[in-house]
Amino acid sequence: MLRNIYRRLPADRRVKGLGGLDGRNRLVARTVLQPLLDDDVELVDPHGVKFIVTTDPVDAHVVDDLTGRRRSMWFPDDVTDGVELVLDVGGHHGHYVAAAAQRWPDAHIITVEPSASGVRLIRRHVVRNGLTQRVEIVDAAIGGAEGSATLHHDPDGSWGSSLHDMGGTESETVRVATLDAILDGRQPDVIKCNAEGGEFALVSAILAAGLRPRLLTVMLHPEFGDADALTRSIEEAGFAVSQIGTSHRPAIEARPRGR
Repeated sequence: MLRNIYRRLPADRRVKGLGGLDGRNRLVARTVLQPLLDDDVELVDPHGVKFIVTTDPVDAHVVDDLTGRRRSMWFPDDVTDGVELVLDVGGHHGHYVAAAAQRWPDAHIITVEPSASGVRLIRRHVVRNGLTQRVEIVDAAIGGAEGSATLHHDPDGSWGSSLHDMGGTESETVRVATLDAILDGRQPDVIKCNAEGGEFALVSAILAAGLRPRLLTVMLHPEFGDADALTRSIEEAGFAVSQIGTSHRPAIEARPRGR
């Protein structure tokens, strides 16, 4: 019966991907029975990584990205051994932290997230996956100077929270931290950024500090700045840049030349 109801759901209500993850059937059942059933669902991948999927539709898409056919975008096959420090800018709900901790088991992870609700979910992922000794949570937005700012929430989903006002009605005051303060002299091997415009401040700070991460993965948001100029600045600093995103979700991967 649930299967027949599920087939009649609009496309945007269906669970896409997530094949091979334990708990997918519970997620399908919740989708069918909403709003009667709205509990969080835990998905577990074949490596034992536990992902908490709230009723926020972004969660399932993120988990599918990290575990499905786009996994290599975040975790290239040739970046494995020797990763000791990962910087995650735009921690969202903690799904990347959980996956990165499994991918690089010797790494310490710094995750940066300004949203109070996002930080709470990151903490849940950290505890659920037994990562309290390996993950450092920075509850702040990345910026060029220490201070505070307004984080605007996109009414269409949690992926749109930004320091740039996109016309939503909900917002919160958040702390702003500089890259220098966050790293405190540490040198990340891997930097991942999906921060709704925060990439412009981050990349500027990375280049100013002369950091040379083995892997820099950046989701681009051209609505908040000149993405082409940002890409050129990375190339001019001695990185080889590859386009790894799509026209709707542009992203780049950068690695130091000659390494």
